[in-house]
Amino acid sequence: MLILSRISISALVGEDGLLSKAQQASFANKLATYNEEFEMNTVEAITDKGVNNRDKITLMNEYVKQYVPSLEDNDIGQFAIINGQLYYVGDEDLEREVCKSQGYNTLPEGMTVEEFASSVENNAIDSIIKQLAGSKFFEIDENGV
Repeated sequence: MLILSRISISALVGEDGLLSKAQQASFANKLATYNEEFEMNTVEAITDKGVNNRDKITLMNEYVKQYVPSLEDNDIGQFAIINGQLYYVGDEDLEREVCKSQGYNTLPEGMTVEEFASSVENNAIDSIIKQLAGSKFFEIDENGV
């Protein structure tokens, strides 16, 4: 009887147990909802609000709600929009694995959220500089200018 109890508990709460599977399914549904909402609002921004390039959309923290209004308060800081793509940037292993298995973007392996945010900010600054200065900003002409 004791062996059956251990097997039942393991089947219920183990890594591949029913609770884990239910958590994965719940997060996958939430992720699909967020992604669908993001895609719809991105198309709307491009067609109705004058956003001329999806790749220019980069938002973090509560600003993500501009494109994912249903983002739950406990998910603020867990998702970011980087160069027009929705990312999961949280550090929960189960959620990261669900994202990977579903083909969604995640925080790069071995990178903290702070490092990732810094990288995103640097890329955004580079993008703004290139937009303002043009593509020739870093080139030197024949006169050395």
